[in-house]
Amino acid sequence: MTNEHFRRSIRLKKSVLIGIFALTTLVLSPTTSGAQTPNSYHATFTYECCSASALLVNTIYHPGDVLTLKWIPETNTPTLSKQPTFTIVLSANISGPFASVVSLKKAFTRAHPKRGRVNSKAITVRLSNRKSANPVSIIRIPANASKGYYELSTSMAGDSVAVSGGSVIRIAP
Repeated sequence: MTNEHFRRSIRLKKSVLIGIFALTTLVLSPTTSGAQTPNSYHATFTYECCSASALLVNTIYHPGDVLTLKWIPETNTPTLSKQPTFTIVLSANISGPFASVVSLKKAFTRAHPKRGRVNSKAITVRLSNRKSANPVSIIRIPANASKGYYELSTSMAGDSVAVSGGSVIRIAP
């Protein structure tokens, strides 16, 4: 092998290696730049209401007070999936007054719950299932809220899943 043949052989091998490197970089770059490919691992998020919920139940509220509900983000295990991005909707409201916890529970365990005459709801929060957040719902207790027991209802809905919950709060003038 002559010296010239040796140089061409090295240049050819070098070109092939550069081509393979360029192709590998091209194939890998969408994944490493954060773009999603059909076979990427995705963490999804859901939310549960609410931090310090025991404080909500054991506190006596007054007309004009503000309930602050801090939703708790829950990270679901990242899975290799093609699950679409969808919107999660968080809502909260109060309804009352009821004379007793028993009458409140009777009203809300029916097929068509009977709401109280005073109702107040938080602004609906909308989030992506792909981004973690620390959402807060705020409910102002109306100035005309009477003494009694109120149902605090919360719900999280998204895609084909809906979860709701309720607590009893007490309002006294």
